[in-house]
Amino acid sequence: MPKEVLTGSFISVGAVDLSSLIKKVTIMQTSDPKETTAFGQAAVARVGGVVDYEISIDWYGDYAASQVYATLQPLLNTATTCIVRKSSAVVGVTNPQFSGSFLVTEFPFIDAEHGEVHEFSTTWPYAGGTVITPTTS
Repeated sequence: MPKEVLTGSFISVGAVDLSSLIKKVTIMQTSDPKETTAFGQAAVARVGGVVDYEISIDWYGDYAASQVYATLQPLLNTATTCIVRKSSAVVGVTNPQFSGSFLVTEFPFIDAEHGEVHEFSTTWPYAGGTVITPTTS
């Protein structure tokens, strides 16, 4: 069974490559199921509803120019494009690109613990209106 260790993922937020300051990224796709159970049915019945997405990112804090703080803080309350690939290599079948517009709804000014690496997490909802389809070329 094939396995991969991701070490060179590409993540850009608002057209800024922040890959070297990200510990983990997840784009989650969910569906809002709708119940369709009718009289006489012995179990709940459902159909798939509207698809939604969110992006969660675990960051390493950095206040230098063009880094995390300088890039994200001005984006609060706006939609911005996030692009994620498993590798910084060229987009292809084995390195699909996921791109979408996400609403920056949170950004901590600081989230620090004495003597520890400055890390924090964000989760932003999808701002698009279309289904995210991986690009392979």
